[in-house]
Order: sequence, then C-alpha cells, then structure tokens
Amino acid sequence: MQTFLILISFILNIAALLAIVLLYTRQNRLLEVEKRQEKTVKEMEDVISSYLLEMKEDNDRFIQQFQEVNEGQPDLSKAKVEKIKKAAESAFQNESESPSNELDNKKFNSQSYKRQSAARAYKQDFKPEPQPLQGMGGSPQEAENSSTEDPFYLRIKRLQEKEYTLEEIARELGKGVTEIELALKFRQKLE
Repeated sequence: MQTFLILISFILNIAALLAIVLLYTRQNRLLEVEKRQEKTVKEMEDVISSYLLEMKEDNDRFIQQFQEVNEGQPDLSKAKVEKIKKAAESAFQNESESPSNELDNKKFNSQSYKRQSAARAYKQDFKPEPQPLQGMGGSPQEAENSSTEDPFYLRIKRLQEKEYTLEEIARELGKGVTEIELALKFRQKLE
C-alpha cells in the first residue's frame, strides 16, 4: 500500500511540474508579444511624428514663399509664378530621384502619390482674380461674391450644369470622387 501511495505521489509531482513548465512558457510568450507590440507602436509613432514634422516644415516653407510673393507685388507676374512652379517641380524631382532601399520606396509610395497630386495642383496656371474698380457699376456684395468664388468649384458647377456625373467630373478635373463630393458639401455649407 505504501508503494502505491508513493507512486501516486510521484505521478502527481510530475504532473505539477509539467503544469508549472507549461504556465511559465505561456507567460513568457505573452510577455514577448507585449514587448513586440510596444516596439511596433513606438516605431509607428516615430514614423508618424516624423511624417507630421516633414509636412509641417513643407507647409511652413510654402506659406513663407506665398507670403513673400504676396508682399513683393500685389500684381503677380508670370515669371514669378513660373519660378515657383520650377522650384516645386525641382524639389519633387529631387525627392523622386533620390533612390533609397526598396522598403522605403514601398513605405512612402502613397506619400509620393500625395506629393504628385499636390504638385499637380500647384502647377495649375495662376489666374489673378479681377479686382472690382471703384466708381464702376455693381454692388459691393457682387464684388465680394465674385472675388470669393473658387475656380475649382466653378469648374465643378459648370460640369454639373452639363449633367456630368460625379465620376465624370472627377475624371475630367483629375481629382478623386470624394474630393469633388467634399468640395460640393463645403460649398453648400457656405451658401
């Protein structure tokens, strides 16, 4: 009888040791997964913050250039507009020509698309808004409305009057359907 109890005791001890080892390995795996997740989150935060800083710097540079152009002369000449276009194109080409490893290219492929669309928007010819002459006919409200009209919105309206669908308008203007919808919604809120 004593040997039977000793045998059961050994079996229970072995089972307890196996359970302890299994629980220990599961705990370690859980800790490793948590560490990997923390590392991934930290890397993502770093990438996003660096992207936001880069965007902020680009926006600050653009605002500074825009203010310099506006302060220089109220009447923009074609030469200055061409100079700004060339600077934007050369900056875009420099960024697209600087080869980096394939991982960076895959990561920032969507970023380059956004830059291309922004460069396309900046490339559009500058058309100075007509200034209403004082002493001429027309109410101040009409002058204010004509100076605040967005040429992009006017093109959308013209195409809508021709009974184009949103997809056709987007294709015609080289923009996304969502962008067209947002422009219409924002304009409706303003009106």
